Amino acid sequence: MPIKGSTAALTLSTAVAIALTAGSALAQGQACERLELLSTDDDREVHFVDFDGDGPSIGDRRIGHRHLVDQSGNVVADRMWTVTVHDVNDAGEPTATTSESVTAFPDGTVFSMIDNRDPTNVDDPTTRHSNAQRPPQEIIGGTGAYAGATGTVEVIRGDDNLMTFIFDLDCP
Repeated sequence: MPIKGSTAALTLSTAVAIALTAGSALAQGQACERLELLSTDDDREVHFVDFDGDGPSIGDRRIGHRHLVDQSGNVVADRMWTVTVHDVNDAGEPTATTSESVTAFPDGTVFSMIDNRDPTNVDDPTTRHSNAQRPPQEIIGGTGAYAGATGTVEVIRGDDNLMTFIFDLDCP
């Protein structure tokens, strides 16, 4: 069911607050090294924010959250994202979107984004998106141990919707 205005903002704010206070087994000293993390659909939550109530239109958003785990299954980060609709074709399909992601680690946060010019189903929360057919997301900065970070985040969807997130980080 689509979420309306303030409820969606509250849900995203709550997810960010939880992510920023979550503990982790990620060892200190791994900041800005290449990280390969995993995520299943077990801890995935997605909502469509339909501001005008008539289906996808400019300004609507898809928001979500998922845990990222290391190879041993320990939660090491929380990833939140917002996909904003910038253009919709005559069939009502979003044809231009921007995805902005926040990945919160215990020692800082990484910000990344990617523009998408392909039709994207944003209003069905069961649809799994990945940028496997697209270039990696660009890292546009961070906080804490990731302040000033650049690089990329490659997202690969495998069998059974297992997602692999490869952070290729470069910090000043």
